[in-house]
Amino acid sequence: MTDVSAAASCAGEQLLRQAAAEQPPTTESQALLQRAVPYFRKAADTTHDVATKKRALEQLELIFDEHHLDAPRDADPVLRELIALQPGDLESILRLAKLQERQELFDAAEQTLLAAHQRAPADVAPYQALAQFFASRAAALSEEADRQRRANVVPGASEPGTRDAPDKDGIYSLGGAVVPPRQISAIVMPVTPEIAAAGITGSVSLEVVIDETGSVADAHLVRPAPLLENTAVATVRQWRFEPATLDGKPVPVRMNVVLNVRQ
Repeated sequence: MTDVSAAASCAGEQLLRQAAAEQPPTTESQALLQRAVPYFRKAADTTHDVATKKRALEQLELIFDEHHLDAPRDADPVLRELIALQPGDLESILRLAKLQERQELFDAAEQTLLAAHQRAPADVAPYQALAQFFASRAAALSEEADRQRRANVVPGASEPGTRDAPDKDGIYSLGGAVVPPRQISAIVMPVTPEIAAAGITGSVSLEVVIDETGSVADAHLVRPAPLLENTAVATVRQWRFEPATLDGKPVPVRMNVVLNVRQ
């Protein structure tokens, strides 16, 4: 560490301690954090020591996070410097993806996570981060779709699929006089090595079409689930039901089922 870098780092650390002493945070503590930024920037720029530069950059990232100055646009280039400084550091890459997601840069966050997986295909952390990312996005998109659907419903009108009439594909929805199907067999989903490595548990919701014979004619995930889609669909397609009926006659129906994922 050069004398200039050491002095700048010490000045920045002192300002951070002063800011931390202001509890709860005040306008003064925010000003102290702002004053610390150029010191850590100088400490990072005036040293060739990797550990010293890394420490200064990490302090800048801390200052810009949501618990301090909440400046994600300033944190982004700092994280990229950390990644360039230590290309094998997956933690910095995953933090960048989180930062991008917080800014609603969802495509960028997905690409960052995929890049992390490609960089370390045997590491479980990118798998877990991808699973969490897709689960979060699926929940948000589902909520938005539900909101849009409710907004488009005319007060007093029946929603599509609630009457005893098939849709354009000849498939009925549950409700009214349609007697729902009864499940008579359920295959347990096998745990593939990828699922086991990612430590995924919980449940998966699928929309299925059960035909007049009680077989699952079609199935797809209601929400995206990385690593689960093909296995879940293949498993549910093996389930068997007593078919739904309308006026005593078997009819095809569309319904949701839940598949449990256990290690």
